Amino acid sequence: IQGGPAKSITGYTPIFASLEQMRGSGTDARSDLYSAAATIFSLLTGHPPIDALARADSLLHRQPDPQKLACELNPLVPRTVSEIVQQ
Repeated sequence: IQGGPAKSITGYTPIFASLEQMRGSGTDARSDLYSAAATIFSLLTGHPPIDALARADSLLHRQPDPQKLACELNPLVPRTVSEIVQQ
């Protein structure tokens, strides 16, 4: 709309979205890094990542992160790369 405020549509794919994006609390570059890492994980392993809500729920209940390292699902992925993607 010429002269009016820009409009945007909010949408995301849950398994690739950061927690703050799902909650609608605002995003920044860290949200993009989370989504990029989720995408890279999926490409490296052929498996979808565990979504951010499930991971946060585990951490809140003092349980281990349910997300496996990429190298556990695909032994061709170096552990160092897996740890970087996990972070």
